[in-house]
Amino acid sequence: EQLSGSLGLNSVEVRKNVGTLNTMFDSMGLGKEQAYDMATSMSQLAYDMASFYNLSSEEAFQKLSAGITGEAEPLKRLGILIDENTISQYAIANGISATGKEMTQQQKIQARYGAIMKQTSKAQGDLARTMDSPTNQLRKLNTQLDVAKIALGQALQPALLAVLPVFTSVAVGAGNLLKKLTGVGGGEE
Repeated sequence: EQLSGSLGLNSVEVRKNVGTLNTMFDSMGLGKEQAYDMATSMSQLAYDMASFYNLSSEEAFQKLSAGITGEAEPLKRLGILIDENTISQYAIANGISATGKEMTQQQKIQARYGAIMKQTSKAQGDLARTMDSPTNQLRKLNTQLDVAKIALGQALQPALLAVLPVFTSVAVGAGNLLKKLTGVGGGEE
């Protein structure tokens, strides 16, 4: 909520992104607190990268998600290298792994995360720095319109639940009547 409020982001989308990454990190064997911290910072980085590289936030999130699991190509297109050599060097330089040792899954994730964060230092904080730019103002406007649509949908949901069965019955009845009038679909050949 704090992240979405301060940067004008869709809180539903932010929670979804943090939740997805948190679940991914947790299932990869990281501790709950470490998984949450990494998920939060990676989600914020996705919004910063979207601003910095002029991507949609969804595209930036997908590139980061792919990268953290070891798919190098999506981030490579942005100049961010997470190939085996880069990850191994980062792991050794930062005490995650020893030279010549096979890394565990958790060590690889930590090394990828660290390498990504190191290589995206210029992008980090870009959304906040450039919030007043026309591109980010349009991004914020679109986000606020999405939030309004969600709120409107939630407000209208009880009415829709009451009306939809009636519309469905009318549509079925109209379809049956048209079939009888035209002879189409009535089993006649």
